[in-house]
Amino acid sequence: MNIGPVKLLVSFFITILLSFAFIFTISSTSSSVVEAGCDSIQVQVSPSEPTKNESITVRFGATLDGEYSMYIVDDDGDELWNKNLGELDIDVYTEDIDLGTISGLEIGKHYNAQVRSSTGMGSGCGQAGFTVRDSTTPPSNEHFEAPSGDFPMGTTILPSIRVADVNPGTTYRLRLHGRGHWSGYIEDENDHVMDFTPSGNVIGVNNICENGNSNRTNCTDEFDPGTYDVELVIASNNDVKARTTFTVAGGGGEPGKNPCTEEGCDTALGNISTSVGGFAQRVLNIAIGLAGGIALILMVIGSIRVLTSSGDQQRLAGGRDMIVAAIAGLLFLIFSVLVLRFIGAEILDIPFFR
Repeated sequence: MNIGPVKLLVSFFITILLSFAFIFTISSTSSSVVEAGCDSIQVQVSPSEPTKNESITVRFGATLDGEYSMYIVDDDGDELWNKNLGELDIDVYTEDIDLGTISGLEIGKHYNAQVRSSTGMGSGCGQAGFTVRDSTTPPSNEHFEAPSGDFPMGTTILPSIRVADVNPGTTYRLRLHGRGHWSGYIEDENDHVMDFTPSGNVIGVNNICENGNSNRTNCTDEFDPGTYDVELVIASNNDVKARTTFTVAGGGGEPGKNPCTEEGCDTALGNISTSVGGFAQRVLNIAIGLAGGIALILMVIGSIRVLTSSGDQQRLAGGRDMIVAAIAGLLFLIFSVLVLRFIGAEILDIPFFR
């Protein structure tokens, strides 16, 4: 069957159009998935209640190498600002954004600072919210009273988390974020995320385990050494209202190996005895070896001078004197050691000369 050039061309264009339609469908689907579950990247924004003329600091963990972009969007998903951050290969990235340069921000409205990534492991997304306040309105006063300070290595229970000056009727959540470790919301003993709607101005929870469970006394897993963030967030939009940190101490590195035993110590100069006599004998042997080496070098230099004197009597005499002096010094050293050992061992009976 002979297919004409026109039919081949039409088939080619249809194939191209179908390919573009398929790619567009896939990209739209993946984009919607990213927007729906935008929590794979840990993002922090401070302050959480800036004015329109302030700057905010966006901090996130770029744990995978790849292309990153940052956006400011409202709750309807409309984009007000974006920046391509390019390829990042660092653990933590910080970006300062001047809100005064972003048009469309409204006082009292909630926005999200969003980070998206495209890496070899796939795409990722994370966001943190902030609310633009009037310059005459003071920011929220929520603040942590506990935990704070340092905890010892091997800690299995965080005694308490306590936040003061919260707004009655507002629903909060507590989030534990270990830098490089477990992160998530504080849960009850039945693994349910805890919502706090206070009637007063204080909220708190006790006995928090390493996995985020609270109100328990039988925690067994230890908190990994490092720094942890505890955040108070609004349950409806994850706005961070307050933050504190605590540190779990590390145990240091593995203890070094002791190269010494009861018999001696292995060193770069060989095995050196730990006894007084053996140590003195070893030091004396090293000194003799060094002196012998110096004498050998002097004899070599003197021999070179003699061989290259070319009839120069002064140069010949200098080389000969150097050789004689080296040999004399070496003989003096040898006989000195022999005499010293004889006097020390046979006459004075000093143990380490034996």
